[in-house]
Amino acid sequence: MERKDNLLEIDPTNPMVEITADESVCACLRCIKKINKSYNILSYGKNEEILKRIPNFKLNMGFGLHIGYGIEGAVGSTYKIDASYLSPNVNIAARLETATRQFGLSLLVSGPLYQLLSEDMKRRMRFVDCVNVKGSVIPLDLYTIDVNLDLKPQEKKISIMSPKDKRKRYQDKKELFQREIEMVKSVTNIIFEKDSYIELTHTKKTEEFYHEWEEGVKFYKNGYFKQAAEQYEKCLKIDPDDGMLKLC
Repeated sequence: MERKDNLLEIDPTNPMVEITADESVCACLRCIKKINKSYNILSYGKNEEILKRIPNFKLNMGFGLHIGYGIEGAVGSTYKIDASYLSPNVNIAARLETATRQFGLSLLVSGPLYQLLSEDMKRRMRFVDCVNVKGSVIPLDLYTIDVNLDLKPQEKKISIMSPKDKRKRYQDKKELFQREIEMVKSVTNIIFEKDSYIELTHTKKTEEFYHEWEEGVKFYKNGYFKQAAEQYEKCLKIDPDDGMLKLC
């Protein structure tokens, strides 16, 4: 049977699909939060030797999220074997990760995954662009969730826990989180009520910014690029630190 695309056939009425999709976004947000709050990671930005070579150095990572089938297995030769995931969908996710640098964003979510998110998570997303990605014959909508990278650093901690105790603590937290999800049937209601995630998503963007942005998107999608640029200029005045607009 000929495949028409690289996506899986997923039942959108299954509540676990929505929860799993939301969890994938939250997993990336958790990584972004940890990177920008970690005392050990942020200390590299104060290293004199690094600052000599790279002024204003700050570690940052981009994440690309897509959905589709993947093949897991050992790849290589008898001399060197790596466990890896292979498929056109994996390649698209990797290209989205690379594109975060071009757009000046921390996270890019593909349209197919966006469609599976809960309505609450969708409301937190912002449309970025519609692009042709190598490896896909279908134009791909891109979305992001705006984050604040200037977070209050965590205090330096010296852990005296054994690796075994750390694993148990992590497992206990994971099980507690899963029980909470089963009770409220929502990931966003749990995650975005935590102080650390409130800090992460607290940006300079106002309701006016998002209104002007949506108007710009409408012009952009209809081919009125001059009017779209004018709308985006208004957005840049509201938030001069917007990573995507600064690169335009």
